[in-house]
Amino acid sequence: MGIRHTIIRDIEKAEHELREMEQKCPGEPELQTSVMDAQERVATGIERILCYDYKAYLVRTHAEGD
Repeated sequence: MGIRHTIIRDIEKAEHELREMEQKCPGEPELQTSVMDAQERVATGIERILCYDYKAYLVRTHAEGD
């Protein structure tokens, strides 16, 4: 299992937890921190996958001599 797959799995897990929390107690103040944490993990995961893909692109284009 590669880095990209691991990051995607982390994003999916955070999204699943986020949906569960939002369905359990929508608008509950004590859950807002947990919801925000899950949202941050999703955003961070997306950012990580974009960076990973961009670095792979740079390596590929450098190797091809573009």
